[in-house]
This record gives sequence, structure tokens and C-alpha cells, in this order.
Amino acid sequence: MEYQVSRDDTMFGPYTEAELREYTASGNIIVTDLVRRVGTEKWTPLKKVLKKLDEQQKLREAKEKKSKTLQTEGLRLDVPAPPDIPWWFAAILEVFTVFTFFFAWDIVESFWLYRVQRESKALWYYLTSGAMFAFNASALYSMVSHDIFRTAATTSSSAGWLSALSFVVRIFARFSMRESLLQHYNQAEPIGLRLSKFWTLMFGGLYFQYHFNRINEGKRAMEEAAAKMAEGA
Repeated sequence: MEYQVSRDDTMFGPYTEAELREYTASGNIIVTDLVRRVGTEKWTPLKKVLKKLDEQQKLREAKEKKSKTLQTEGLRLDVPAPPDIPWWFAAILEVFTVFTFFFAWDIVESFWLYRVQRESKALWYYLTSGAMFAFNASALYSMVSHDIFRTAATTSSSAGWLSALSFVVRIFARFSMRESLLQHYNQAEPIGLRLSKFWTLMFGGLYFQYHFNRINEGKRAMEEAAAKMAEGA
């Protein structure tokens, strides 16, 4: 938005909001000057305009903060809590297991989701991807062994496309799980959960685990509050 300034029947501008604040701070524009938004007719003292702009900014910041914060009051203690392992520890395990830990942990996460939402298909996608990985494990080991230790390669011609297919199915699983989580945590347990498509694609189960940690923190806080109320009753 741009604004015009009037002083003693002389008009200045137009100025952006940033310029308006800058010139006010420098003293070139004073709070008693009249201001109007370009395209409007009503003139208002600058002091009132700045106050309104500050209120609008605070409102925007509050909305942004709320959208990033889980509304834990929507959680339910009668619904099983998601898997609770620190996301950073899961990341360490993923590295130490040569990026295979989440082939198992994805199934753990999706099995929990299946328990709370029977319509979710993520578990079946992850099981299919895991079965492909297990079937192809010996071929992958042969490839790695050949590259590192220069041993004889025994990789079958199907190893490459089976690995690629397993990866594609795993991506389908991630987005299927994302969709089910958004549905659950905005309907059954409405906490305003937001899940980025980009981070879902890049990190999958690790990204979900980060949010599970936040959800479990909220559930623990609710349990502690309920326990204190019971003690006080």
C-alpha cells in the first residue's frame, strides 16, 4: 500500500509504509500531518494511521504464531499417543544404520496411525516398500561390497529397477501418511497441524517424528494437569 501526506495544503508522496515510518522517525513527517491511502479520499492524522498499522501488524504476527503453534487443547487422552522417540536420536540411528533405520521405524509410525485411523493406507505402502527392500537387500549388499572392498559383484539385473520401485512406493507412503495425519489432527484431534510437502518429501518419517514429539509433549502436559486436578478434588 502507498500513502499520501498533506501539510498546510501541500501534498507529498506517495510513500510506502516503510518510507512513512522512516520519514516519521527522521522528523520529515510529523504525527499531526494528515495521511490518506492512495485511491481513497479520507484524510487521517498520521498518529492514528500509525497506530492502526501497528495493530494490524500485531494481529498478523499473532495469526502467524498461532498457525505455527499446535493447539494442544484439541488433543484427546483417549486416543493412543504416537511413537515417542526423540527425533534427533532417530536421526542418529538412521546414520549409524547406514540409512536403514527408518525402513523399520516408518512401519512403526504407520502402524500407530492405522490403529487410530483405519482408513489410512500408509502402512500398506510402507510394508510393500520394506518387503522390496528386504528382498533386494542381498543385491544391495553385493553392490556396496563391490564398491568398497572390490569383491566380485553378484547383483542381478533386477536390483536396480527394484530399488527404484521401492523408493517410489516409499514416497507414495510418505504423502499418504501426511494426508492421514492432517486429517486426524485437524478433525479427530483438532490441533491445527501443518505439514510441509517439501519436508515430507525430503525427510518423511524423521519429519513426522519431530511433530510426534511436539504432540506427545502436549499430551504429557494434559496428563499432568489432569493428575493435579484429581489430587485437588
